[in-house]
Amino acid sequence: MAARRAPPERPDPEAKQDRAKARLRDNVARNLLRIRAELSLSQRQLSERAGVSQTYISQAEQSKRNLSLDLIAVLALALGKTPVDLVSD
Repeated sequence: MAARRAPPERPDPEAKQDRAKARLRDNVARNLLRIRAELSLSQRQLSERAGVSQTYISQAEQSKRNLSLDLIAVLALALGKTPVDLVSD
């Protein structure tokens, strides 16, 4: 008689949500840095255009900030892009 296998563990929904949030923050960070560099803008210049502090821009580019949808829209506008450009893979 063969040994019974335990049923596979179900993924923790909270862990899955945390990974999705982290991935989205990383996308925004990477795209924000890339687009800012393509436009030859300093963090200070972008912060002035967007009306936020340079520290906030720095933290966003390091995935250390949870950006609201409103702020993503403001940053996109300051960069001449759409919010989709900031959040896409």
